[in-house]
Amino acid sequence: MTKTIYISADTDNLLQKKVFHYELFYSKKYNVPILLIQAIIKTESLNNIFAIRFEKHLKTKKWYNRSLLKTHKKDEFAYCSYGLMQILFGTARSHGYRGTPFMLYQPKYNIKYGTKYLSFLLKRYKGNIDDVISSYNQGTPRKKNGKYLNQPYVNKVKKAMKLVFNFKN
Repeated sequence: MTKTIYISADTDNLLQKKVFHYELFYSKKYNVPILLIQAIIKTESLNNIFAIRFEKHLKTKKWYNRSLLKTHKKDEFAYCSYGLMQILFGTARSHGYRGTPFMLYQPKYNIKYGTKYLSFLLKRYKGNIDDVISSYNQGTPRKKNGKYLNQPYVNKVKKAMKLVFNFKN
């Protein structure tokens, strides 16, 4: 596994230890396999805590806008996915998060609410990992001709899960 340096080697080592602590803690708290959390992080952000992606299409989605306060709907940053797990601000809010969008860069909050969402999906789809992975990326596990519409994403996360498992053994 390649490691990217974002700040300095010493700072990054401390940050990686902190990230692993949160992965382990929230994995246990929300009963989500740690390999799934780590694979989502690798796939979504390549372990970059500063990752951000503007999700322009969400501005027209009623289901997403219901999770936002009136003041948030005017803020472009409410329509972004943040940090390691690329958690959407509205998704985090719908699972109890009450901070600002930018606080989602903090691994503590990012991993907590990303994992809380994965836990929700695991219950919703009765442990079907493929449905969970697909839903994490596109909201629901939509299929066509027996394959997920985002099958490359599902495959990439499952491959990352195997790589993490093999790396740790």
